[in-house]
Amino acid sequence: MRTLQTVVLTVLTLALLVPSFSAQNAKPEATPSTSSDSGYKVPESLAGKTLDEWIRELRSLDPSVKENVLRTLPLFGDKAAKAVPAVINLANLEGQDVSVRVNVCIALMSLNVPPGESKAAVRALVRRLTTDAQAVVRLHAAMALGQFEDAKEAIPGLLISIKDTGSWEIRRAAIAALAVAGKDKEKGPDPRATAALLDVLRLEHSSKVRLEAIMALASMGKSAAPQTKQRVIQVLKNELKARDRTFAVWAYVGLMKQDTLSKEYLGAVLTFLKDDDVPTRAHAAYSLGMLASELKKQLAEKDKKEVINALVNAAKGPETAVAEYARWSLGELGQAFNPSNTGNKGPDTIAGKTVQEWIKELKTSRDPSVKENVLRMLPLFGDKDKAAKAVPDIIEMAKLDREDVSLRVNACIALTTLEVPSHKKSDAVRALVKRLTSDTQAAVRLQAAMAVGYFKEDAKEAIPGLISSTKDTGSWEIRKAAINSLAQVGWGQTGPDPRATAALLDVLKRETCSKVRLEAVMALGSMGKAADQLTRRAVMVALKNELSERDRTIAVWAVVGLMVQDTLSKDYLNAVLKFLEKGNVPTRAHAAYALGMVASEAKKQLEAKDVKDLINALVKAAKDPDTSVAVEACYALGYLAQSFDPGKEATSILTELSNSKDRKLDRYVKDMATAALKSVNEGKWKAAQAPKSDKPGKSDKPKVP
Repeated sequence: MRTLQTVVLTVLTLALLVPSFSAQNAKPEATPSTSSDSGYKVPESLAGKTLDEWIRELRSLDPSVKENVLRTLPLFGDKAAKAVPAVINLANLEGQDVSVRVNVCIALMSLNVPPGESKAAVRALVRRLTTDAQAVVRLHAAMALGQFEDAKEAIPGLLISIKDTGSWEIRRAAIAALAVAGKDKEKGPDPRATAALLDVLRLEHSSKVRLEAIMALASMGKSAAPQTKQRVIQVLKNELKARDRTFAVWAYVGLMKQDTLSKEYLGAVLTFLKDDDVPTRAHAAYSLGMLASELKKQLAEKDKKEVINALVNAAKGPETAVAEYARWSLGELGQAFNPSNTGNKGPDTIAGKTVQEWIKELKTSRDPSVKENVLRMLPLFGDKDKAAKAVPDIIEMAKLDREDVSLRVNACIALTTLEVPSHKKSDAVRALVKRLTSDTQAAVRLQAAMAVGYFKEDAKEAIPGLISSTKDTGSWEIRKAAINSLAQVGWGQTGPDPRATAALLDVLKRETCSKVRLEAVMALGSMGKAADQLTRRAVMVALKNELSERDRTIAVWAVVGLMVQDTLSKDYLNAVLKFLEKGNVPTRAHAAYALGMVASEAKKQLEAKDVKDLINALVKAAKDPDTSVAVEACYALGYLAQSFDPGKEATSILTELSNSKDRKLDRYVKDMATAALKSVNEGKWKAAQAPKSDKPGKSDKPKVP
């Protein structure tokens, strides 16, 4: 399931070492496979609701509810096709939360759209592609269009989007979609698409976008008009001289498609497979797999054997990317290969370059796709001190308004994944606050909101900006992320920062999105007991009001918050136990998780009988037929085992689930039970990761007195 957060992390960072969509032979599987081989069984219900009940929730006024539906529908497999008309309708509506707009595009990409709804889906996506103000929405619309082979009417919109100045990734995704929409096996490529791709190679500065255009020319096949064919061949031959040799790899592939699969062209690609440059070798290995069907048809056995031997040698190499694509290509050629023979990537280099060489690229390149690639590679180096040398440049990059939106996103992410030196933390926080409060793109503001929280007490100066962002109308996820970071930054040894507490109370007065309200309630608990009596009383009144909230998960955490502000009484514990026993699926899951978090304090403050009731309730919940409840119950049992022995009943159920041979038992339940049992037996699960202070963090638990 994807939120805008995961979308930004996994999709607005598409500067991959290896090829993209336009080079794919077949449409990737969009929904969970229902075949017997896949092991995935399409459920009749999820979180206690049928497909029809989920579809009805698309009418909700709460954007977080609609988004949750959009992310859940694909899990129903082919059955979810009945939801497509409602999703298309949602895609056509203006004024929707940006996270909803992103997820309608993803849903239309991942659902099996019935043929009768295909044109309506394409039109809705073109609308998002050409009119949406948010780059992350336009990106996902372009990507989604790439899944529709019958999308000829999208071509004019895609031709506009290959010039989109918002992000090089949008242009690349539009080209990938254009390659699909413009392909015609009988008539040859659409002349509009071919002409546009040739223009890209004449005008585009981003290397990754140019590479996508070359790959697209190759994937669309031979042009029908001789004059166009000759023009394409000439342009591809010009690309053979490009400084980036990955261009030459795909130019040769394109020449094979336009001309013929000659031994000269093939020999050039095999030479690239031995190139000193790692990306060039990876692309060469991948391209041979893409050519597999032609290679099998046209090559003599002797030449075919030469290709296979070259790929086998590449598959044994030390670079992971090269080895993986060589193995994949061997599979496409019908050759098995034992991966145990491959080497491992050296720890001092990535893609053949040292950390110093990567940092130099960040300083000197003007290509946004190159700089973004550096930002994503630096954290992969084990030596944090060396990679940290790039931090000053990244901070300066984060301050610049004119940078490509993908770069602004990744600069924020990099400041959370690299070791920011102490003397640079204030500069980093100020740069993030600038992005948080002034950036026009929701995707950037979201990442900035998340990043500030990583600096915890070093980001006190960010509190005013975070408070402002709790009112951001662009996306509920930005408001939620700002609240999460506010809880981490606002925590203090002597009690929460009064500004943070006041802001959270204000959120509960005005916020209509349930997930944002839930985050605020959890934040009031995680920041600890208010220092002064008057504020503590105001917090308790607000939390008691939330006990009647329609979303019972909010009520669960309101009880936990009251434990923090007041004391862990039997009445509060019984309230959570009641939620665990009689709540709906999400409520039971939250209650199970909450009980694990309060267990250590329960052991200290409650009588043995009450602690026993808590453990018995979790043992029973571990057998719950709903996966989410069972997983959280196992987690809770493992978590409380860090503080005390949960007893024979807990050990017994965890052992039973861990060793179960029942194929109907969800693997996540089994895995969590195994991890929890390790905690019981060794007391080490999660302990090594637990914070040494009471400061709340991403995985920290509210402190209960």
